[in-house]
Amino acid sequence: MGVKTSAKRVLAYSVSKAGLVSLTQSFALELAEKGICVNAIAPGYIETELNNEFLQSAAGQRISTRIPLGRFGETTDLDGVLLMLAGPAAKYITGSIITVDGGLSLSTL
Repeated sequence: MGVKTSAKRVLAYSVSKAGLVSLTQSFALELAEKGICVNAIAPGYIETELNNEFLQSAAGQRISTRIPLGRFGETTDLDGVLLMLAGPAAKYITGSIITVDGGLSLSTL
């Protein structure tokens, strides 16, 4: 979801991601009194058929060198957090944005 960073020339994209954070937190507040938890997952670069060509390009390979775990994610890398949020282990988690990006959001530190 790229919610923790902004970049030049992608204003609309950055604003849309910030809007999703706000929407998640607002829904969490609105629905908490009904016992409903609302959270979001902020995935990093996940390989799919849609983006595979870009990720294999020179630009994509430059991005991959900034990922501390050394690779792009796979859709199955989201399984654990999805299962946790959908089950009883997350009954006291609400309004959270969980980053699953191989450490990419840390790479500017």
